[in-house]
Amino acid sequence: MASRSLGEADLLPSDTRIMKCNYSDVLGNAWRVSVVVNGRSRQSIHRPEICLPAQGWSIERGHVTSFELADGTSLPVHCMDIRPRSSASHGRFGHAYFFINPRQTAASHFKRIMISVADRAFARRVTRWAMVTISADEPFDTSDRRRAEMSEFLGAFLPMAFPEKEKE
Repeated sequence: MASRSLGEADLLPSDTRIMKCNYSDVLGNAWRVSVVVNGRSRQSIHRPEICLPAQGWSIERGHVTSFELADGTSLPVHCMDIRPRSSASHGRFGHAYFFINPRQTAASHFKRIMISVADRAFARRVTRWAMVTISADEPFDTSDRRRAEMSEFLGAFLPMAFPEKEKE
């Protein structure tokens, strides 16, 4: 498990928690996962559409899709096909993200913000969110095979990473 980078340490509030880990499966898929948990500041989490271009990536396509999990639930995820801007290669990579807290998930930054506003206004609670980003060498929903691989990965990852998540 990797710690925060120098850039993350410089830019993010000190109470931001970060977990980075690489996973692989028997099929040879590599899944690079980062989990960022916000602290008291709202500056800990932002949309990847902001930082990916700043890091040299071109976003080819992005949309929200749901992945069916083995427990019968589905998880909405924002999937993007990305490509390095400076690369002569034409390969696309997969980048996906979603937000999660013990009560709910959101695939859009706007929905996460609206849930947080409602929680503060009506439930008088500050919602702590985790932003999960997953990157891979191939987009996540370009084929039935790839969708099944992503569903299987998410089904194994979520209970391990978020055992306190309530069933929806």
